[in-house]
Amino acid sequence: MACDIFSSFEARELLNQKVVYFFGDSNIRALYKDLLWLLENGTLIPESRLKSKNEISHANDVRLSKGVLHSGRNYQEVRVYCENPYITFQFITRLFMPRFIDDIKNLDTIPDVIVMNSCLWDLTRWGTNGVSEFKRNLIKTFDFLKKELPTTRIIWLTTLPPNFKARGGFLTKEIEFVRNMLPWHILFANKYASDVAKSFKIDVLDLHYNFRLLLNYHVKDGIHWNSIAVRHSVNILLTHLALIWNYKLPVPIMNDVMIDAVGTYLHVLESTTKQHQAILNIMIRFLKGSSYM
Repeated sequence: MACDIFSSFEARELLNQKVVYFFGDSNIRALYKDLLWLLENGTLIPESRLKSKNEISHANDVRLSKGVLHSGRNYQEVRVYCENPYITFQFITRLFMPRFIDDIKNLDTIPDVIVMNSCLWDLTRWGTNGVSEFKRNLIKTFDFLKKELPTTRIIWLTTLPPNFKARGGFLTKEIEFVRNMLPWHILFANKYASDVAKSFKIDVLDLHYNFRLLLNYHVKDGIHWNSIAVRHSVNILLTHLALIWNYKLPVPIMNDVMIDAVGTYLHVLESTTKQHQAILNIMIRFLKGSSYM
């Protein structure tokens, strides 16, 4: 989907008095961390911040977990941003885990939005039945959330496309053989998850589709993404929230600058063909009428 570009002020206005919960792996954590960075600083998040994990604090949030770093299936990381908006993140390595169920049942505050994804760990780190159990747990998770939180807007994010030479914390030496097939597994898992989510009337944001031609924005491990790509995913999420809440989209920026730039090209090309000038005039009309102006 197309998206608008949110400033710190516009993001705060959109999320004012909202409660947002994030559940997922390291790419969802990056989304959470960049959203906080946008709210707090309004700039692109440094790459070093995205690489950090289980730090005591990030962008004025607080780590609630113990902070033990390892690549096991019982890895825990829980973070909370106790400002306005109220935002939390919980690292999960599998859908429908007991801790996830307990946390949802014992929520102090009903969230306005739950943003979640789980796939890479489900398919690769839970044995030979990982695929079939992913399918079962996906249905259980959606059914559970719809019953426990009927007023909460649930947004499922499709898994971002990995590189064919991906390497990451979840890809231990024992399972490196799945690396070359992982992009195809993710493709089919995304299709299945999207169909199931739609059957439960759960929103689907297809990040895989949006990033399928942006693989050059991967960092070296072929799993995670640089700050530009992560901010793009944040803007996609914020645009979706603005649309479902009937919130006015950000005021277009750089209107005069862009028109002046096109006008300069017209002046330079005064001696060129009428066809070129007609094309440039169409560009101006398009820019004036688009969300980029």
